[in-house]
Amino acid sequence: MAINFESLAQNSNSVNNAGSTYTESGFTVSSSTQLLYYGTQSRNYQGSTALFPFSTANPISLTKVGGGAFDLSSIDLTDFTSGVGQTIINFTGTRADNSTVAQSLTVDALPGFQTFNFSGFTNLVNVKWQNSVAVGTSAPQFDNINVSATVPGATAVPEPFTIIGTVIGGTAAVRMRRKLKQSVK
Repeated sequence: MAINFESLAQNSNSVNNAGSTYTESGFTVSSSTQLLYYGTQSRNYQGSTALFPFSTANPISLTKVGGGAFDLSSIDLTDFTSGVGQTIINFTGTRADNSTVAQSLTVDALPGFQTFNFSGFTNLVNVKWQNSVAVGTSAPQFDNINVSATVPGATAVPEPFTIIGTVIGGTAAVRMRRKLKQSVK
């Protein structure tokens, strides 16, 4: 599932405030500073509503509402508004067993989002990210955070068509076996 912030979209040319926490699809994005986003008429709007921190001095955090483990597979980032060239963002995930995984992503200063895939960001309880140099740098916009979570103790429920296909296939196999037995006699 993708956390895409589209519920925040505003037809304006201003910078809008989402507060210091934002919750969507069972996940919370938070920061000790304000999370902002551009209106759809802003020259800095990149075709999709995305958040960015008011200050790069504070990390951004992603957690599952109510706790629990999740996997992080990708995120879209753009740093078009900075004009300072590439920006390196450091991501650190804390797993349920308290081990950590880290990955640094380099965002170019070109228009449009870049999709970055994560490796090993599984069984996480928290992910934090921040620019590698926090003071005086830009705050890249982030969007389309792709996560997946499992409910503890849940068992997979097959789709109706899978059940129907299994029943039809099983019935056909039984009939064919009977025909083969009768032809052998």
